[in-house]
Amino acid sequence: LRNRLNKPTSYADAYKEISWFTAKVKCGHTYANPFNQTGFIKNIILNQPDKLPFGLEWIDERLYITKNATENPLFKSGTEIKAINGVPTSELASQLLSMTKADGSNDAKRFESLKVVGYNTYESFDVYFPLLIPPIHGMYSLSIVSSNGAILEAEVEATNRETRNKLLQERYP
Repeated sequence: LRNRLNKPTSYADAYKEISWFTAKVKCGHTYANPFNQTGFIKNIILNQPDKLPFGLEWIDERLYITKNATENPLFKSGTEIKAINGVPTSELASQLLSMTKADGSNDAKRFESLKVVGYNTYESFDVYFPLLIPPIHGMYSLSIVSSNGAILEAEVEATNRETRNKLLQERYP
């Protein structure tokens, strides 16, 4: 970690490196806890409009939309996301698992903590995902599986936690 941070780096890259490092300890209590960050770090890393506008769940290492905070009916519950900004979700899963806390090799716990329910202040997916795949001009490009099995390309505007969570709570009480 010292070698990787021994050069000028952004706060976001430092947070990402620290998260990867602490996850290697394989202790569910050792991580860059978002609640313990300063207001400055919360503002520049955790509270940015770089979140997906969905509730999400991983099932069998595949990423599914559970709730939709957009007006686009294409993103209905049960829609599988295959890639985000060209990154296959299988690759994203591998990267996210390598920075998510859990005891030992408990990847089931890691996947469970990587779902987005839309009610929590900080959710692991929201913390780590934008560090790995930031939006491009405020947008995410998604490859999704339609209800008839076709792969579709769609764009979605990135959002912040507060806006998304408010919409999800209104739509899914």
